[in-house]
Amino acid sequence: MRSRLADVRWRGLASAAVFGWLAILAGCGPSNAVDVQYHGYSLAPSRSAIKTGPITFNLNNQDGQVLHEFVVVQTDLPADRLPLGADSRVDESQLKIVARSNKVDVGQAGTLSASLPPGHYVLMCNIVGHYQLGMHTDFAVTP
Repeated sequence: MRSRLADVRWRGLASAAVFGWLAILAGCGPSNAVDVQYHGYSLAPSRSAIKTGPITFNLNNQDGQVLHEFVVVQTDLPADRLPLGADSRVDESQLKIVARSNKVDVGQAGTLSASLPPGHYVLMCNIVGHYQLGMHTDFAVTP
């Protein structure tokens, strides 16, 4: 049978270990980055929501098949309900575009930084026909 002193020491060591791990995890905190991977005619963000503030979108077209772009739209509309123009692109004149990347070619990567307030957003590629092929997703920015 362990002594009372040994139990107190063991609990103290266990508590110190738990608090140590909590301190390490607190220092890690949530990242302000979203990795976006292009797969053919789809885009896959690493998360569907993030806290408000400066956000970096890391764009990766390493496994892509064609040139893509990345557009961030602030809207209340669902990602699959954006207005289309006669040119087979989303009609951006009817939307609030808050950020846009340079085009990302096959085998390339890029970044886009934006400071986004809380709200609903759509992430999409608006190269002719890409939106209709499914290159869009809902995204939320929370307080």
